[in-house]
Amino acid sequence: MKFSPVLLLMAMLCHIQVNASLLSLSSYDLLDTRSEVPSRMPNARQNWDDYLLTLKYLESGERVLTWYPQAGQTMYKVAYRALDGTWTERLTTDTQFVIDASLSGAMEFKVTGCESELLCRDYGNELSTILDVHNNSFLYLPQYVPGNTAFRVSYTQAADATRYTLQRSKSENEFKDIANWVHRVGFAQGHYDETVLAAGRYCYRLVTHRATQAARISAPACTEVDMRAMRAPEHFVAQAQAQGIYKLSWPDVERADYYRLERESLTLVTSESEFGSQVTEPAMIPVDSTPRFARSARMVQATPTTPTEKRTYLKSWQLVGDDKNTDKTQVHTLDTFELAGAQNYRLSACDRHAQCSAPKTLSYTVPVAHMVKGLPESATAQALNQNTVKLSWADVPGADTYTVTMSRKGAYWQSRYTGITDTSFTQEIYLAGDYRFEIQACLDSGFCGQTSQVGTELRFSLGSNSSMTPSVLVVPEEVNPGAAFEIKWAAPRSGEVAHYEVQGELQSTLIKGAFEQGPDGYYAFRRPALPHGRKYCYKVRAWFTTGEAGAYTPTQCVAVGETVFDEVDNFQINHVSRYDFNVSWKAKPGASAYLLELQTRTDDGKIRWQPVYYGQQTRVMQQLGPYHLHHYNRLGHLAMRVSACNSERVCGNHMRAYLRNISTAAFLNPVYLPHKTPACISVPQQIESGEPLSVNWCETQHSGVAKYELLGELQNVILTVTADTARRDMHQLMTTTRNNLEAGREYCYKARAVYQDGSVSGFTDKVCTQIGPLEYPAPTDFSVKALTEKNHFELSWKIVSGASSYLMEQQTRLGVWQTVPCQLRKVAFGWLACTVQLGATPKVPELDKVVYRIAACGRNEKCGNFTRLAFNPNPAPVMYRDSLGNLYQAEQAVGVGAIAYYKRVKGPQGWYWQALTLVQWQQLALQMFKLSPPVLEVHKQ
Repeated sequence: MKFSPVLLLMAMLCHIQVNASLLSLSSYDLLDTRSEVPSRMPNARQNWDDYLLTLKYLESGERVLTWYPQAGQTMYKVAYRALDGTWTERLTTDTQFVIDASLSGAMEFKVTGCESELLCRDYGNELSTILDVHNNSFLYLPQYVPGNTAFRVSYTQAADATRYTLQRSKSENEFKDIANWVHRVGFAQGHYDETVLAAGRYCYRLVTHRATQAARISAPACTEVDMRAMRAPEHFVAQAQAQGIYKLSWPDVERADYYRLERESLTLVTSESEFGSQVTEPAMIPVDSTPRFARSARMVQATPTTPTEKRTYLKSWQLVGDDKNTDKTQVHTLDTFELAGAQNYRLSACDRHAQCSAPKTLSYTVPVAHMVKGLPESATAQALNQNTVKLSWADVPGADTYTVTMSRKGAYWQSRYTGITDTSFTQEIYLAGDYRFEIQACLDSGFCGQTSQVGTELRFSLGSNSSMTPSVLVVPEEVNPGAAFEIKWAAPRSGEVAHYEVQGELQSTLIKGAFEQGPDGYYAFRRPALPHGRKYCYKVRAWFTTGEAGAYTPTQCVAVGETVFDEVDNFQINHVSRYDFNVSWKAKPGASAYLLELQTRTDDGKIRWQPVYYGQQTRVMQQLGPYHLHHYNRLGHLAMRVSACNSERVCGNHMRAYLRNISTAAFLNPVYLPHKTPACISVPQQIESGEPLSVNWCETQHSGVAKYELLGELQNVILTVTADTARRDMHQLMTTTRNNLEAGREYCYKARAVYQDGSVSGFTDKVCTQIGPLEYPAPTDFSVKALTEKNHFELSWKIVSGASSYLMEQQTRLGVWQTVPCQLRKVAFGWLACTVQLGATPKVPELDKVVYRIAACGRNEKCGNFTRLAFNPNPAPVMYRDSLGNLYQAEQAVGVGAIAYYKRVKGPQGWYWQALTLVQWQQLALQMFKLSPPVLEVHKQ
């Protein structure tokens, strides 16, 4: 840049100091040089000051931010941040920005070029400044300065100043003078060119000296030298190279010395030992048989007193790479599936001082089926003898343990053996039959990969004497819904039989006794009509006069009606913490709900399955209490079963799971309060007009219930029953039928239990059903406001589109509603209201409140959903006190708020309430507190 002799002469006459750079004369705003500045190439932040961001003070008093134009940019985005920390962004097509006169104090500015409103580059140079509205001056400098780089500190001159002192501090506490200037008439700004400084944070302030007033010191403006925050990597992407193999890549970042790549994982944070364990085993295990393998959520335990580990995992970030590369190939073997296939990464750019940028995140999901080498290969199953099996397989990369699942043909249970650390497994078989085996590779945190089938079925006879087994078992393949049927069998080929034992229907022993042989040579056991939609399986064995029992026949099953669903997969009960058991299963396509049942034993020794959940979830967190401990001690195990159900509440085949050897420390004592509430409640989402409504609910998981109460239809209690008198549906849920409900609206229900000791449980969740098409939605914003006339109130609500009238009712006692005449009027745009007058006994005695409900109706006199409103017509005053302890109260009106104000004062006759005006009240500094106001005489002034 060339300078004219006139400008050079002016600089000499004004005694410009040597350290004031002549290169800054173009920013003194003597001339508008913006049209002469060539456009620079698009900023890639390779050069620090590419924008040459500058602040100017114009003669008009405006403060202007200016910068160099950038090639290819149609507009610019300016961002500024004040002391509140909030960034404000503005778009402009100019290369300058006028700073609002109201802005003052410590400010930060930055500018970026934009190709369009939505496509802007990274921000360019950034400035820190102190804007002083009192004397129209400011101090500014770059917010960040690279290492080994000089920079400039600029300031504006004040008209009444005589000289200026610039001070610098590295601690923002001890400022030292570094430069002095005399006031230069005709110049708006001055500059100080700082030398190269060591890395650190430096603050500057300007002392303005005046002839007639004390010197003024500006607030400090600071910069960071060689401490500039690293820019976060952009365009961090993942590209699939093959199934389970992804390439992560990102462009290079200016000044980055290396990149830190981390992946979200699970980290073991606690591990404690506790006695007891869990088991999943067939119900029919000989008492004297000792299971051989043990270790985790559903397993057999070798020694009941062996402590088991309780582990807690938390999400954390694990280092993947720490180098200069700008890409990383991730091969997703099992050890990258702690989060069930979710892959979360964060990437930071770091400088040579290990100062890293804010992380850039990236997430994608790898399907479990795409896991690299995730299946146990070369798996084999070998029968070592008639009652022992050995499995073996190849190691899976990244696996911590393996899980073996064993199932017997015709039986709806699975035995799962977890925590296997070897690549082979030997197990004794306790029930004769055909068995299938599956293997999964797992992580210690609980995730398991896909299941691998091991060979074909193996048959185990257990070395029994087949001549002592009933020679034939005949069970029909299928029967119609509602039909009874017979189980038949023939006598064993040898031995004198004393009686027969029939097991089935997941009930253990159905009957054990003597049977008479029929004319056809078979023995028969008749079963009543069973709930349809699933299969029921049976087996029979003989007990001989010698006291010896023969082996069971192979299991045979009958389908009652069409089977709606096969048994669910992957049914598990996992002990996840001291008191929490995670009950989960795999979702069934087409299922509308799932029925979960708990096995109990009655006082007369009969097996009973009690529903404890009915809903759409496939995961239930179960806690155990005294009720469960009672049945656990009776049964010797804790068992649950689950089945998938369709929209007509017909449920398919059951799948069972068992827990054994549970520590008594896992049972809550005293009772877990949610166990006292009915365990579930269910209604269909919608039924047709005129169709009866079935409401179903579960029993509690606690003993001592005197009765159950069903509430709903805005009528409080609509049914009271006991466990013995309640009707039951085919799944043994308590049920009632609601008839003749008016169509066009929604009806809601909830249940609770009342106990013999007089205590009352909490309510179940509220469930609702709609009968027929909805006529109108419930009116919204139903509210009340007290009027000046005593016992008169205005009820208001928003207009319901299409409604021609409204039904207003008042509740006089529980379950009783009385129509209220209502003269409608519009009180605002879109609002209706009517005035009601309360009688002598307006409150519902049981609720101690006034209760109204309203519904929108059509010309056909059919009404939609109700909105309910309950309120206290005479709300209690709100109490306050001041710092001296004096009491105050504000008299309230419902829907209005405070209407009168009083102070408690002491007079000749004692304490009384003295009325205050609103102005007097507003001048008080009071604190609200809860206290019933004393009954005192009121004296109004």
